[in-house]
Amino acid sequence: MKHTLLFIDDETDNLDALERVFRKNFHILKANSGPEALKILKSNPKVSVIISDQRMPDMTGVEFLSESIKTHP
Repeated sequence: MKHTLLFIDDETDNLDALERVFRKNFHILKANSGPEALKILKSNPKVSVIISDQRMPDMTGVEFLSESIKTHP
């Protein structure tokens, strides 16, 4: 079974590049914002690794990770 990685970035090109690099060995989930990523986490409890951009419009990476740790320590 492949581990699941969640990538969060408001730049689609970055998300696509990360997916191309890791998709062979991992199941990839992508989100364009912190709020979208929180929704994805609710429906995917087995996310192994989260990689987040810091500077995003709706929510910074730190704000997202502070929220995500409540349900995905």
